[in-house]
Amino acid sequence: MIAKISVIRKIPTGDAGCSNLSSIASNGNKLWACKVSSDNTEAIIYHCPDISSASPILEPYPIVANLLGHASGMTCNSNYLLIGCKQPPGSKDKYICRIPIKAIPTGKYGSYKVLTNSLNVKPGAIASYKPYQVIIRNSQESTVMEDGFDEFWILKFTVDSSDKVTAVTHTDTFYTYMPGYRDIEEYQDIYYDKTKKLLFVIYNVNFSRTKNQILIYDLSVADGQHSGRTCYKKDEAVTVDFSEDAQYSKYEVESATLDANRYLILACNIEGKGVSDAIVRVTNRKW
Repeated sequence: MIAKISVIRKIPTGDAGCSNLSSIASNGNKLWACKVSSDNTEAIIYHCPDISSASPILEPYPIVANLLGHASGMTCNSNYLLIGCKQPPGSKDKYICRIPIKAIPTGKYGSYKVLTNSLNVKPGAIASYKPYQVIIRNSQESTVMEDGFDEFWILKFTVDSSDKVTAVTHTDTFYTYMPGYRDIEEYQDIYYDKTKKLLFVIYNVNFSRTKNQILIYDLSVADGQHSGRTCYKKDEAVTVDFSEDAQYSKYEVESATLDANRYLILACNIEGKGVSDAIVRVTNRKW
């Protein structure tokens, strides 16, 4: 399906040169977005109280320094905003930031790091799965597996009486298969819809910087095995393609979520003459 796009809100480059709209998450029509600087050292989280509004408000919170990395993924889980803080190669720590939603306006998140060093996984793309459980894409690199199978882990958080994480456990692994995987340039975020058990996986394709695919997998129906693990094949695909539009030198879909009306909402990193990053809605399909 070729997506028809409607812009909800543009987000120009803000303070500290945060030019890259990296991820979004939502709870109903409430939405959070993150922009990071080109060197991934500073970040700004924005909050939109109602993305269904005709003129949605987008409130920036304080700048966060040297913590969120590229903020490659974001999701809401059990009254927390979780951010996959993908760090540069060679970084000492690998972690997720699990921030109480009520604490987001403070901009002080250093005490909310959940380390994943013991699992040897670098969290980036992340999606809420069940209470205190998330799906992450298991990758140490930015490219997909050469055999076309992409690996995902389910992580479970064990918490104490104050709801602080005391342990992170890798409880399951599954794979997806990507047709045309040799055309994949880079993977982006993921989103899981618990209502229909659909996994949305975002890729930039054809090395064009302006063409994207969101592959959708039905996790209620397994389609074989890979390396002894459950495997799923794509149910459908959504294409966001601006490769023929000279206005854009870059139009990368970075992250996705569904709004309360089950429209697909996308975070887009955009470059070109007179344009800026934007949160957009796919208008020609409901999920």
